[in-house]
Amino acid sequence: MKHHHWVSILILLSATLACGESDEPDWKNDLDKISQLNCNAIQLREARFSLADSMRAYQDSLLDHSETMPQRRNFWESQLAVMEERKEYLANTSRNLSDSIRVELLRLTKDLSVEEKRVFNDSIQSRVDAMNCD
Repeated sequence: MKHHHWVSILILLSATLACGESDEPDWKNDLDKISQLNCNAIQLREARFSLADSMRAYQDSLLDHSETMPQRRNFWESQLAVMEERKEYLANTSRNLSDSIRVELLRLTKDLSVEEKRVFNDSIQSRVDAMNCD
């Protein structure tokens, strides 16, 4: 049964490539594009998590040591201000990327069956996994 679905997908992809109609997706390029977008999203998520960890460390330092190390207080506060700007930038970039991924996925999968979408998503996931995005 699974073999039949893969054959259906391959036939669909072959037929799409053979037709060459401009409104049809270019599957290889589209899969490459959506895979790269997903990889970028993973890297942004990792950057946000890393930044959050760093911010917590500076906040903890401020709470725990600002009285005993007043000379470091200004440094920690200035670093937190820079990190806050970076956090806002990463959040906005992540939202915009998420919107781009959503639009691309809708465009690419609007005419696919549920099973074809599942195969399509699996294909994207295997490509992203091979890219070592994290």
